[in-house]
Amino acid sequence: MCVLCQAEDGIRDLVRSRGLGDVYKRQPFNFEKDTPEWLKLKIDSLAVYPDYVGTIVYRYSWESRFVYDIIIPISSCSYCLVYEQSGNKIDLYSNEQINNYLANRKDEIIVWQRKM
Repeated sequence: MCVLCQAEDGIRDLVRSRGLGDVYKRQPFNFEKDTPEWLKLKIDSLAVYPDYVGTIVYRYSWESRFVYDIIIPISSCSYCLVYEQSGNKIDLYSNEQINNYLANRKDEIIVWQRKM
């Protein structure tokens, strides 16, 4: 995407936009506003059980969408709890899918963390 910007000398400069990710990076994350309701409910359930101490919920940009990665230290597969913005689980069964996710996720934000 290209954007024309008015320069101080009146000459317009062509500036390349790097996409919506840049806008989101400049805005602080607001848990109440930016966290989907289904995830708030899931976090509420994770917060009460002692087995989930050390759990971290991340939000990433991946494949042009937000995804949520729930890392539970007692889980044998920390990357299998990945969800779409809508709350649907993303199944990462193959090594190719897992490697794609790990290599291409970006804009990491910690949504919630249960301290040790």
